[in-house]
Amino acid sequence: MSAHFLELLSQYSYLLIFIMGFFGIVGIPAPEESLFVYLGVVSKQGNLFLWGCIAASSLGSFTGMLTAYFLGAKIGKPFIIKYGRYLGMNSKRWNSFMDHWNIKKSLLFGFFIPGVRQLNPYFAGIEHLSFFLFALFSLIGSVVWVSVYTLLGFFISTYIPIHPLIITYVGIGLFLLFIVQMIIRWRKSSHSKETES
Repeated sequence: MSAHFLELLSQYSYLLIFIMGFFGIVGIPAPEESLFVYLGVVSKQGNLFLWGCIAASSLGSFTGMLTAYFLGAKIGKPFIIKYGRYLGMNSKRWNSFMDHWNIKKSLLFGFFIPGVRQLNPYFAGIEHLSFFLFALFSLIGSVVWVSVYTLLGFFISTYIPIHPLIITYVGIGLFLLFIVQMIIRWRKSSHSKETES
């Protein structure tokens, strides 16, 4: 999110925003919230249209959810059966997890948790959740999630001057914290498996 990024935004604007929203779901788990706040700040500065940013980001995220759903439905179950043991997931753990999975809450509020929002559509596809139900809650969740952070950036920058570079550093910091958290969880999980065996 630097001058180069701003230049790309000015050239490709909403297409680029759509692509980033899409890969934020299908790609690696990362705190995209900083991107949405950034778009809100840039919109306030008059470089982009606020509702265009929200629409492009929401549509990209929603399309990513649909893509992940179909991938989960197509290759998810065989993948878990074949490679689940390498991820610490066997049939018993999978069934136990799905018994406690609240799809409605997870799809609506899981967007606000990095990692959860990326896994939700795959899980829904693997379990062959009703496509209509999945699409409805994914659409609502996408719009709410994107709108909250984009509007936050827009309104905060109204009262507090925010340089886009600051948001870049905050985004990088959040991403690094997320990676550290994932590593800690992985190490704890590996340690507990060794203890069990």
